[in-house]
Amino acid sequence: MYRLLLSVSLLISVLMSLSAQDASSLSPQVDKSMSRNVFGEFFGPSFGVGVGFDSRFRPGTAFGYRVGLAYTNGSFSDDYDLRDLDFKGVCIPLEVNALIGKGKSKFEVGIGATPSILHRIYTTTWWSYNDEQPVYSCNTTRRTKLNILGFINIGYRYQRESGFFLRTGLTVIGGDLKCSPIDGLWLLPNLSFGYTFKY
Repeated sequence: MYRLLLSVSLLISVLMSLSAQDASSLSPQVDKSMSRNVFGEFFGPSFGVGVGFDSRFRPGTAFGYRVGLAYTNGSFSDDYDLRDLDFKGVCIPLEVNALIGKGKSKFEVGIGATPSILHRIYTTTWWSYNDEQPVYSCNTTRRTKLNILGFINIGYRYQRESGFFLRTGLTVIGGDLKCSPIDGLWLLPNLSFGYTFKY
């Protein structure tokens, strides 16, 4: 988990430094009128259902960012380690991304993190033996706490100068059960649609 977060931080730093360079030195270019979008999102970095805002760092650059607000409600079960987690709460997806291609259809790649405030019901179970008889025991904790997920997002974006906006793809999400609602890596679909504003 810590290696994933370190990789996310490093890539965000590199993308932000690249976005500060002259836009003419970058091969992928974005039309100035395609810089601001509002959208609804299902799964992906939102890890549930959410809304988001997407913009380029400045006109003419391929590099941009997105911020959002989402709601998630789910569960994680690990039969091998006999661990179960039910969770629900609010997520804030944060991403740095880049668009490659010209025209309305573009390839999109992004990296970021999704901090969240989740109410967690965490149950661990185990077997012990008393006079050679198996005894089933469990421990349940209920707590509201800060969680964080790291993610990499890849996919397709359809975007006109103004009007309908669509993005779809796959999101690789990683976490550790101690500080996130999942353990390991998950692959989630990502679907967003909304509206592009000229400015």
